[in-house]
Amino acid sequence: MQEAFMSDFEKILLRLKEQLGASDDKDVAELLGLTDKALSARKRRNAFPEDKLRALAQQRPELGIDVAYVLTGRWTERDFQERRQTLHRRLREARGEQDLGEFAASLGMAPEDWTAYETGARPATSGLIKLIIERRPEIDPMALLLDAPQRLEGEFSHLEVVLIQNYRASSPEGQEMLRRLAVHCAEYHRKGNQ
Repeated sequence: MQEAFMSDFEKILLRLKEQLGASDDKDVAELLGLTDKALSARKRRNAFPEDKLRALAQQRPELGIDVAYVLTGRWTERDFQERRQTLHRRLREARGEQDLGEFAASLGMAPEDWTAYETGARPATSGLIKLIIERRPEIDPMALLLDAPQRLEGEFSHLEVVLIQNYRASSPEGQEMLRRLAVHCAEYHRKGNQ
């Protein structure tokens, strides 16, 4: 995957916006204790204010900023395991109110096999996720893979709005990078559940 179109600063800023639920550089600059101009100057130099980020995370723990993730784009092993464990809950939610036997049959498996996935007795694999996506098109694959809330058609979460705003504000190269990053993230999460 080519990442030449987006600087390290832009990647870090995008992850920080995601963590804060912010859509504008101005909002992030204010939280970091910088002016818009100072943040723009740092962006041009590709020099993210790591010290300001660490101070913000320490002074405002209620924001829930994962500094390591923001700076590197990688979750810690503990965070990764916690997210993986939520997959079993998402599998149960994907079935909804449908009868266990009917749902399992639609996937070509026995009810006790599906129950093992729902309870975590059997680890979910990328093959299982692929099967669900292929045979149950009404299930939102991103909600299943990324623990995003199921949404009604036309309804957007705050994070989706932030992502759309950032996409629209990006250059054509930046938009292409965001598209590639979205595909890469979905693939990463899918591989992580093998």
